[in-house]
Amino acid sequence: MRIFLDTSGLIALSDEKDRNHKKAEEYLRIQVQRGARFVSGRNILVEYIDATCSYISPIIGTKQYNIHRY
Repeated sequence: MRIFLDTSGLIALSDEKDRNHKKAEEYLRIQVQRGARFVSGRNILVEYIDATCSYISPIIGTKQYNIHRY
């Protein structure tokens, strides 16, 4: 099964203060155990990195950019 990751899901996973963080972690853990594959789009990654730099931490956002750039 393939699961599309959107911006809000990625933010919830990376921000421990996000109200959906625990739910997102649990969902991810269960789906990984079931063998799910996760996909996303370039535009989602751009939104995620922008939000991370703006609201969570510029340091984390920069690290994510360096990991995902092509």
